[in-house]
Amino acid sequence: MVYFIAFFSLFLIVIFLISRKKSRKTIPQTSDFINNSNEYLLRKAFELQVSRNFDDAINILDNLIEERGFVTKETLDLRALVCDQLGFFLDSIDDYSESLKIDNSDANNFFMRGVAKFKIGDYSGSKIDLEKAVSIMPKMEIYNQQLNLVQAIDNPEMEEFAKEKASREGLLKRRIKTAKSLKTHTVNNSLFESGIQSDLILLKKLVKDDPNNLDLKKMLKEAEQRFKDEN
Repeated sequence: MVYFIAFFSLFLIVIFLISRKKSRKTIPQTSDFINNSNEYLLRKAFELQVSRNFDDAINILDNLIEERGFVTKETLDLRALVCDQLGFFLDSIDDYSESLKIDNSDANNFFMRGVAKFKIGDYSGSKIDLEKAVSIMPKMEIYNQQLNLVQAIDNPEMEEFAKEKASREGLLKRRIKTAKSLKTHTVNNSLFESGIQSDLILLKKLVKDDPNNLDLKKMLKEAEQRFKDEN
């Protein structure tokens, strides 16, 4: 079996540019500040995954996806990878499937889903995904190697045996998603606080530059309430 460890590229951090001229000042929307916090938490989840702190990484990802509704290709891909690393292959397959609904041209996601299916004995499903990955990136050696492996053992009897073995070994288990506020998790709540604090710092600066702007004052009040609710 070929084992594949996927590494993600660095995530882009949202940068807010503040104009000094009030006449040209662009007023950020409340959603801008929420997204800024989400991106911060996603980056932290990635760092935790790289350091192999899978439990804390998946807690953050569950919060982002299940509670905050931050469902993006990046969050789904990362949670799928962490689920695979924790041995929750069915959950990993589900997240890769959702991600492929967003972008069905990602060869690596077809490959990773195919590998997860292979681990639970779904050789026929694995073969389909790996063939798709190879069709998108035919020169990727690791894709071809895994496909050749599956093709060599792809027959009904072998697949049935592999599925029974996966079931006996508990590889078909599903996990309970932790869709709760981060402050109830074991993960350090300062991760979330830092994201909200960055919003507050920017909003306070904007209000200071434009003290008569009622919209900015309203957004600042909302951000302060969010910070209070999470602490």
